[in-house]
Amino acid sequence: LTGLLERYGEAIVADLGLAGWDVIDLYEQGRWTFALTLIDHLPRTSAFAAAVAQDDELAETVEPPKASHTPPLTEWTPEVQALAAVVDRLAEVANAVFASGGGKPSRARPYPRPVTAFDRVRAKRSREAADDMVIQLFPEGA
Repeated sequence: LTGLLERYGEAIVADLGLAGWDVIDLYEQGRWTFALTLIDHLPRTSAFAAAVAQDDELAETVEPPKASHTPPLTEWTPEVQALAAVVDRLAEVANAVFASGGGKPSRARPYPRPVTAFDRVRAKRSREAADDMVIQLFPEGA
């Protein structure tokens, strides 16, 4: 915690302060694990996340994170959901306009949605059902 506070203290104090926590009090009370948990769960829009993202020295020393193609469920607000629907419809309109001019539109990719455990189970069951169907249709090839 000390290293984080030395490097990103101003951002952490601001973020946790907005949430009603005094990081200095937590530090002095020895509640380091709790403070680290709060910091670890700050949203991507936090001052801390911005400070880390802009830290050139840190970027040189660590492996870049894999780009996430799905937004975290914690940031999937009703407003983001509505904007995603608007983005999807705009892509469809752009494709329709392009096609009306004689062009061949590209496939409109939907805006990324969060993936839940239920989504993963549903996809797994769908793959298993498809595999079972292939085995039934082509028993020699399986």
